[in-house]
Amino acid sequence: MNYGDAFSFVFQDNDWLKKLGIAAALGLLAFIVVGYIPLMGWSLEIARRVINGEDEVLPDWSNFGAYFMEGLKAFGVYLIWGAPIWILSLLTSGLGTALGLMSDGGTGEAFAVGLSIASVCVSLFSVVYGLVMAILLVGAFGILAANGSFGEALNPANAFKRVKANFGDHILAMIVASISMSLATALGIILCGIGIVIGMAYGVALMGHLFGQVYRQTELKGVPA
Repeated sequence: MNYGDAFSFVFQDNDWLKKLGIAAALGLLAFIVVGYIPLMGWSLEIARRVINGEDEVLPDWSNFGAYFMEGLKAFGVYLIWGAPIWILSLLTSGLGTALGLMSDGGTGEAFAVGLSIASVCVSLFSVVYGLVMAILLVGAFGILAANGSFGEALNPANAFKRVKANFGDHILAMIVASISMSLATALGIILCGIGIVIGMAYGVALMGHLFGQVYRQTELKGVPA
């Protein structure tokens, strides 16, 4: 793994300002998801180029439609895998609303205690499940970048095989990508807010490069059938 390349490759491209600028503009729409989907596809294209060892790693935006479709696949994997967390959170919120409508009394108090215990359990589950999912997503996104197969990426067994074959690189890539995205966002806040979308665009590019490297390294180590 070459972490230095992941941080510097963007600035080695002659048109990096234009390419990153368009990505940042899309970041302005991230709050309604629409902008983030093509960014995810763009990140997957970066990973694909790293996997294939191409010279020009930072892609332009001439294939916007393709990036949007690939981003939909990545978002679909993330949404489906995260379903247990969303469902449990909605159920807990629903029960909390029901509790608020209940009148005071012994039954209501017992229900409140049970809901508090359930909320703690859901929170603990969400943390553990979220960490496991984040690591597996490195493998799943690598699969998407390599062959574009939504079915293969969606099957967690395929991602697990890759993580098992190269656990260290998967977890380090996840940690570095998460920290870098957070730092880039924090820097954007310092730069009067507008830098947030620039930091997001840079973080997404960095993430793609890291995930592409992980895929290549895992292939070298050998993935069990």
